[in-house]
Amino acid sequence: MALPAAPVSDFSGNEAFCSGQARPAETADDNAVVSAGWTLFGSYQSGWGVRVVGARAGLDGMCRPMDYQYFVFVNGRFAGTVSPFAMGSRSDGSASPPSMSGGGKNLDVSFARYAAADPLCCPSSTTYVSYHIDTSGGAPLLVPDTANTTQNSP
Repeated sequence: MALPAAPVSDFSGNEAFCSGQARPAETADDNAVVSAGWTLFGSYQSGWGVRVVGARAGLDGMCRPMDYQYFVFVNGRFAGTVSPFAMGSRSDGSASPPSMSGGGKNLDVSFARYAAADPLCCPSSTTYVSYHIDTSGGAPLLVPDTANTTQNSP
């Protein structure tokens, strides 16, 4: 599976203001993401041969990642992303950093769900998605298993 290229971001003008926000590449997986045009952010998660790398194409005015994605690698091979499209902080469908479980075979991700009247601080619900890493076809593949949405407390 090919690593998706970074999108052209409407939020690419804040790099100077947000200097120091980018994380330098430290691993071959990081280098693959950077080579696809992304800028790394946050710390990566790694264990059991699985690595999750966060990367973005832009930043908003408060230096939050925009047009971002979480990339999953298994033993150095790209397995997929947690979302089919790049996400934006404080917008519908934006993901929190994934957590690993099950000896690195499972990932859990929460996605903010905003209704039209929700303030940007407070999505009215959250969708929790559980994934597993399928290696039965030879190449690793990140596969969603379940999705459950809950209403958030006001």
